[in-house]
Amino acid sequence: MIKNYRLICISALAFTLFSGPALANIYKSTDAKRQSILEAAKAALSLAKEAYANAASKPEIVHQKNNDGTVSTYRNMAKFNEKMQPLQAEVDNHQNNIELLQKELNGMR
Repeated sequence: MIKNYRLICISALAFTLFSGPALANIYKSTDAKRQSILEAAKAALSLAKEAYANAASKPEIVHQKNNDGTVSTYRNMAKFNEKMQPLQAEVDNHQNNIELLQKELNGMR
């Protein structure tokens, strides 16, 4: 009975001593994965901002022929806003993801 107790104690002690470094490596790996996800989110945000800027530089123009034969040109703001809303939502979504990932990484340290 005493031999079994000693064996259990020695096994528990050995497990405790040798599992610490292994667990530390797991946490480092998780931290590195989160860091790579953060970098990917930043790249996606950059692309979303580029798409937004590209679309913003191309206003929706409407040409209307008047009764006197002249042509009036004006911006169709409703169509422009309709085009820009999903692009802005995508930018906001990526920014929110980055903020959440950054908070999570800061909380782990």
